[in-house]
Amino acid sequence: MPINRPAFNLKLNTAIAQPTVKKDAGAELRRLNQSEVRANTQTRFAVNHRAPTYDVAQSALGENHGGWTAANHFKMTGSEVFIHMDRLEPNCKGEFAGDKIHLSVAPEDVPNAFNAIGKILQASDSPVDSWKVTDMKCLQAEMPAAKQRVALGAQIHNLRQA
Repeated sequence: MPINRPAFNLKLNTAIAQPTVKKDAGAELRRLNQSEVRANTQTRFAVNHRAPTYDVAQSALGENHGGWTAANHFKMTGSEVFIHMDRLEPNCKGEFAGDKIHLSVAPEDVPNAFNAIGKILQASDSPVDSWKVTDMKCLQAEMPAAKQRVALGAQIHNLRQA
């Protein structure tokens, strides 16, 4: 007499990667000796006079400008409204810890802000390896709500530090 048994199969995916532990930069800074931090904090940078202007960056498709690649992703993909600036030879050799600085600028001040801050961010001795700014010409009224926040003012952000 045959035995009727249910056919059970259990497959476990043991190859699932565990989430990486995020560094708490704030906690690390609080543990440091504040006098030592101030003594080792750079306050002046060698301004990069070859950094592109906002107008040049708006039409960039990956060209090299003073050691940096400028790429207007909207012109390249049609979907992302950011101009990306990436150092050709990054100063940071480790993993990106997720440190970011967001700077909002009134839409009419974006070109002047970009031109002023770009020369400092792209300095050869700057700890920043990449940053991006909203291309204000690419914003559209019918953008999804999640993307409309960038229309309130340029988002100059994603500053990676070594």
